Amino acid sequence: DADADADADADPDPLCDEDSLVYTAEVRDDSGTVRTEFTSSEPVTAAGVVSNPCEHDITITTPETCLVASGEMIGMALWAWPALCGEAITDWVIPAGGTVENTTWASTKPPASWTLTVRFNYGGETASTSFLVVADED
Repeated sequence: DADADADADADPDPLCDEDSLVYTAEVRDDSGTVRTEFTSSEPVTAAGVVSNPCEHDITITTPETCLVASGEMIGMALWAWPALCGEAITDWVIPAGGTVENTTWASTKPPASWTLTVRFNYGGETASTSFLVVADED
């Protein structure tokens, strides 16, 4: 049926919308590799990532220029994600099958179990991940 084929091509998945987006928190090393264990001499980077599993681009709008509104790492101490957002309504296009992200350098951390929590600037979404920092071996 040609009409059914045309309809399917026009809208690949009408149920796939901004509610389908996946929000994650990641901790990365200097090379950008996501890891769950670091030594106390390795700097870490915090990332808030929005993934789009849909077959079409999705646009979300935030009230500021940051995708991530704030966040923190809690472990041996508290580290706060510096919220350095501009005051401008911002559109974020998350490509089909792709991602957009905000990252911030978080320096080194003392040995402990840590949790990174990220608060996104859209829909009150949050994400968390845990990681371990071990002492350097001499």
